Amino acid sequence: MVDDDYPQELNDVFRSFDSKLSTAEKTLQPLFKNQRCDLTREMEPLEIAKLDLVTAYAVNSFYWTYLIASGVNPKTHPVKQELDRIKTYMGKVNEIENRKNAPRLEKEAAKRFIRSAMFDSDDKKKDEDHKPTSTVDQPKPSAPTSDPKTPESSLPKQQSSNKDWNKKRTNKRRRSKSSKKKKVDES
Repeated sequence: MVDDDYPQELNDVFRSFDSKLSTAEKTLQPLFKNQRCDLTREMEPLEIAKLDLVTAYAVNSFYWTYLIASGVNPKTHPVKQELDRIKTYMGKVNEIENRKNAPRLEKEAAKRFIRSAMFDSDDKKKDEDHKPTSTVDQPKPSAPTSDPKTPESSLPKQQSSNKDWNKKRTNKRRRSKSSKKKKVDES
């Protein structure tokens, strides 16, 4: 072949094309050497679908390149529709794969979170109902003693009543939790 048959600027393009074609051939070599059933024997169905799609896309892409080299406009050729169809299926496979890897909702944990949030909001409402509305009517509480063994009678009257109220609230919570738990177990 004589170098004068084509423009010299194309030498770099041809070398690049040759190297890319060699890379593609090395990549596809396992498909050429082995039977398809040997390759897919230990694969998951989703992996098999991906392999088939990649193979079909590669073959159609090579045909697209052949059409360009032959001087045919591949955008008006049916190979364009085939490539678009393959891309659509690749998108569907990606959707399936994303759904498979998506986080799952644990219903029992969600129920616990909701119950806890509802219970806490009920407690906050009760706390607001029991707060004094005016500070003028209430006597100023004295500082509590730091001795944990101090009897309730030595505490100021307001602090003692708050302590009783807290005990009632705690007991009510316990009863409420156990009754809710029984209702959930029954259903």
